[in-house]
Amino acid sequence: MRLPIENYEPQITTLDRYADDNRRLGFRFIPSPEGKWYWIQHERFSVVRLPTFITDLPSGSDLNAVFWRHQVALVSFIIEPDETHPANSCLYTCEQYDHEKLDKKERASIRRALAMTRFDFIDMDTLIEHGFEAYHDTRGRAGFSDCSREGFLTTMTPLRETYGINVIGCWGEDGSLAGFLIFLLFDHFAEAVMHCSASRFFRTNLNNGLYHHLTDFSVNRMKRAILSIGLSSLQLGTKSGLHAFKVSAGFEANQVHRTFVLHPLLRPLVNRATYPAFRALQKHFPRSRSLRKLIGVLCVMLNMRENGESENQQHLTDQE
Repeated sequence: MRLPIENYEPQITTLDRYADDNRRLGFRFIPSPEGKWYWIQHERFSVVRLPTFITDLPSGSDLNAVFWRHQVALVSFIIEPDETHPANSCLYTCEQYDHEKLDKKERASIRRALAMTRFDFIDMDTLIEHGFEAYHDTRGRAGFSDCSREGFLTTMTPLRETYGINVIGCWGEDGSLAGFLIFLLFDHFAEAVMHCSASRFFRTNLNNGLYHHLTDFSVNRMKRAILSIGLSSLQLGTKSGLHAFKVSAGFEANQVHRTFVLHPLLRPLVNRATYPAFRALQKHFPRSRSLRKLIGVLCVMLNMRENGESENQQHLTDQE
């Protein structure tokens, strides 16, 4: 199903309903004691915080419950940077959007995308039917091993069963789905979930068009207080061009401290001896998404230890 952007009535969910939908599908969603956020399954061994943009420091009792009661190996969240916790990542958000105030090059890119492609909202069935090329190309460019059709269906099928998922599609002149952008619309905010584009359509500047429609729809039409498109990547080899693209598209790059807290039983594994071992393992599995992320996390945690932060993170789970 394809629906014109100007007439689209979005699916709007709440954190609690989103958590219920995902638990029903078998994913881990753990509420914080205060009910302000959820710890959501990120990889099989880890959880992250939703909403992403919350910077409150979680209590030690909250983290202990996640580690021991829910058997999570790694918890990740962001806090405001300070002298003890220096900025090591960017959170990309938009609270006000006016494309006429973007720089000249970005406005020209948006006009080109609107002239050369067609944008509308699509349902998940349409995405699953037509979206594999964009998914395959995007995951392949990133060097991930899950760019197969099986990986595509594994990723997309649960989203079809999740209320609050909205998808902007971009169609090429030949009728192919050139790209798509999946986002969640909550009662007070919006969060991007996934963005994919087929390489053969890059000349159309489709990505500029996708993000233009996302921000204009979420911030201007739906009046959401904040739109978050996530954090800068920790993976090795990440290019600064992506950062420049997001800033030029109207997003603010907020400096944050991205922290990782490991289960107390696993903390002895974070040392200078284990890091080379994982790097050697990566040579045998160069396209492993989980392994690349694990190495990125180890880099951050080892830097934290050198800066004297490891004890501060450990105390988070020692306090009550």
